[in-house]
Amino acid sequence: MRSRMGRCGAATILAADFDLGFAMFLSLRTSVLFALIALPFLAAAVTDESASTDVGRKSSVAREGSEIQHFCTEMEEVQFLGNNNRIETFGPCHSITVQGSGNTVDVQSLATQIAVNGDGNTVTWPAADRPKPVTKVTGKGNIVEQQKIN
Repeated sequence: MRSRMGRCGAATILAADFDLGFAMFLSLRTSVLFALIALPFLAAAVTDESASTDVGRKSSVAREGSEIQHFCTEMEEVQFLGNNNRIETFGPCHSITVQGSGNTVDVQSLATQIAVNGDGNTVTWPAADRPKPVTKVTGKGNIVEQQKIN
């Protein structure tokens, strides 16, 4: 970007080009640094944020060896498929079904039905003034119970 304005005018244009290029470099560098810093924190836990405003919808989450947080919509029927997952549920789930082995499920939501199919799963819900969910357990070594108050 050279000009015929003489030495002073050309120096002004070159300085402006340098400032613009340097600003773009700083912006790109900042974006890359932010992405590198934030990436490990974002990848640490899998969050299933697929909850929508659909009342009574059915959803299925399939993962292996993951940490999952699921936010139920009103009266949602959610099914978790997989092995060795650490699952937390929140919100007004109607029913929660766990299929697989070695899963640990912490039901923080109000669920009316809990079904477990597999081996070595643990499902707990908080001790509270709410009705016990209807449970159906199939498999060996499964624990499905209300959390104990210490």
